[in-house]
Amino acid sequence: MHSHQVLKIFSGILFLVLIAVCMVPVSADNGAVTITYRGAGGYYVGDTIAFDGKNTFGNTTVVRITGPGLPAEGVPPYNLTGTPGTGNTAVVDDTHSWAFYWDISRAAGVDHLYTAKYTLTAYDADHPDVTAVCCGHAQETRVLCLR
Repeated sequence: MHSHQVLKIFSGILFLVLIAVCMVPVSADNGAVTITYRGAGGYYVGDTIAFDGKNTFGNTTVVRITGPGLPAEGVPPYNLTGTPGTGNTAVVDDTHSWAFYWDISRAAGVDHLYTAKYTLTAYDADHPDVTAVCCGHAQETRVLCLR
């Protein structure tokens, strides 16, 4: 009777190990990046804007800004004269959440901003080539107005 119980336990453990080995990990293609900002969307130079969201793709979210006076590829919000196509990073935590605080007055090249609408885009650092702009895709955009 004792050997029958051991065999039953061993079979159960073996089954669980086989299931774990055979499971296919979820592909990063199923991930999403979102961005939200706090407030009504009308801000002044000197304001700090809080952006946050989710990133189920990876560990680093990149935020860039586009709009009047800035390159079409976007630049880092903290370096408006920076390399086009780059952005500032925000670390993704264990809950897939990230946060980025932009003190507009501390941005290098702040004189490149006008009273206009600007677009901030968030994407995962390892997946910058995905360019969808709606929820559930690897990149999402929010527009804000500077006064």
